[in-house]
Amino acid sequence: MTCQPPSLTLAALMVFSPLAAANPPGPACMVWSAPEVIRSLADGRVAANRVAVGMDGTGRAILLYGETSADNPTEETVYARHRAAQGVWGDPVPVWQTVVGSDARPSYLALSVGANGHALASGRRADNTLRPTRMAAYDPDTGWQAPVELLDMAGDFSPPTVAVGPDGRGLAAWVATTRHRIRARAWAPATGWGPDEQVTPGRSSLRSPKLAVNARGQALLTYGQGSRGDDVYARFRNAHGAWGRATQLNVRNGGLLEEIMGPQPALNAAGDAWVTWSDRRGRIRTVMVSSFDRHTRRWLETPVPLSALDVDAEDPVLRLNEQGQMLVGWHQSYFLYLHDNKERIQTRLYTPSQGWGPVNDLNRRGRSSGTPGLALDEAGNATTVWPQITPNRGWHLHTLAQPMGAPAVSGRLHANGSVATEPWQMADGEGRHAIVVFIRQESPGGSRELVSQVGQLGDCPP
Repeated sequence: MTCQPPSLTLAALMVFSPLAAANPPGPACMVWSAPEVIRSLADGRVAANRVAVGMDGTGRAILLYGETSADNPTEETVYARHRAAQGVWGDPVPVWQTVVGSDARPSYLALSVGANGHALASGRRADNTLRPTRMAAYDPDTGWQAPVELLDMAGDFSPPTVAVGPDGRGLAAWVATTRHRIRARAWAPATGWGPDEQVTPGRSSLRSPKLAVNARGQALLTYGQGSRGDDVYARFRNAHGAWGRATQLNVRNGGLLEEIMGPQPALNAAGDAWVTWSDRRGRIRTVMVSSFDRHTRRWLETPVPLSALDVDAEDPVLRLNEQGQMLVGWHQSYFLYLHDNKERIQTRLYTPSQGWGPVNDLNRRGRSSGTPGLALDEAGNATTVWPQITPNRGWHLHTLAQPMGAPAVSGRLHANGSVATEPWQMADGEGRHAIVVFIRQESPGGSRELVSQVGQLGDCPP
């Protein structure tokens, strides 16, 4: 059974989050709290470089991390810690346990939290063995459910990709070892896990599946296919579980060095769908985007380049709201693999009435690194967070608020003199709330701490 991509209906236009009505009436900026220490990393037991964080529409947050046992370093437990809105972090709750053997490498973790607080988590061992890959679901009323195990994941360190919609319905997808198929399992709060679903026929070199789920229970899957992920495909799943046909989104020119990296999907309840990725042709990577026209029910025939064609741009991420506005951010440098003060974090905002706005160059001083974190609320107020190095002062997390119709406001999140070392994570709750989790080191050689800061939209500074 197959299905077509979701069509536009009156009901779809009326679906929106009840939390959106609480947005500030005008331009708003993310107001950040003081840093809050979650845990000391002095004992080395926490796999600090394997953390995942998520946030719901009310500002409640979930942190997932792996920790080895002090008595048995070959055993790792994945814990969840919960933070109430305007509250503090609760005690660790064990989600699953893994025996890792003598080579105790930490798990890669993934987490998605829906607007109503439901969540899906997944974890994959970093030793590329057939030890079980686990997935677990969280219900705000009953807590964490017993994890399920997957034994058919392909040789990829990444865990199953997970996505949860605003009403708690979610989906997990992964590349299976059996003939390289993409498989999926759905989750619903009322019924739990559904059966395995075969999404793609047997194909070689499938990679990087990503998911988006909307308020109607529809899903959008994107993935790369080819010897190096050279083509990007998108596929819809309707609310009844039927998958539509795959559509290739990129246009190939026949070059020998064409390569697609990291397709990222977004889907809202009205049927707006977007996918962004980094397209390498020769020595230059360009951030591309394709959109689904809900009226004609077709994807763009030719993707749109968002970054300049003479610079190297990669690691794109995007946020889409229910009004059809979209924010895309990426990391850009003037030369491939050149890490100097020309590295930038850039964003572009799309609105249905005006189309694509200009490229926003966020950091003109200091070197940036990695993927930015984004938030976009229903009124179009945008927030971007990125790591930036300051000479002789180390790494710091910087932020830029771009309130709709008002001047941008820049700042730095954590206290002066502290150093935020990579990696770090950001999550947002419908663009109105946000959280960043990072590792802070007060001085070179000093103790390290896992730290969080939370933000909430409020009045912009004068």
